Amino acid sequence: MSWEEQRQQRRVVTVVPVQTVGDLFHANGNTVNLSTSGCAIAGAQVPEKGQHVFLWLQPPKPYTSIKIQLAVVRWTVPEMCGVEFIRLSVAGRTSLQHYAHNRSEPLPEHIGRSRGPRPPGGATTDRVSPPETL
Repeated sequence: MSWEEQRQQRRVVTVVPVQTVGDLFHANGNTVNLSTSGCAIAGAQVPEKGQHVFLWLQPPKPYTSIKIQLAVVRWTVPEMCGVEFIRLSVAGRTSLQHYAHNRSEPLPEHIGRSRGPRPPGGATTDRVSPPETL
């Protein structure tokens, strides 16, 4: 079973500024897509696969910032990674559900298949698909 088939939550295309903090790691980036159980993040620096991180998503007003207390990096490609949300507060989960539910553009079916998500700026480079672990 592919990782797309294993995914239980609907992903939506949305760009949200995000700060990623881990052991000896701090970077800013943007989500590429988002669900209530994880997201893909694009940025100049990304954490390593398997690293545990704290995320602070900053959606536009009127939404409040969303703190992901614990997430794990499931896959990486140059300048992009995918994270699974492990621990959120009740308020954080509610905010995330509300924000994701109100996004109207589901992720196109072809994204993440044989070629990974497009990098920021729409450049077309061959990318390795994320592993079948999520």
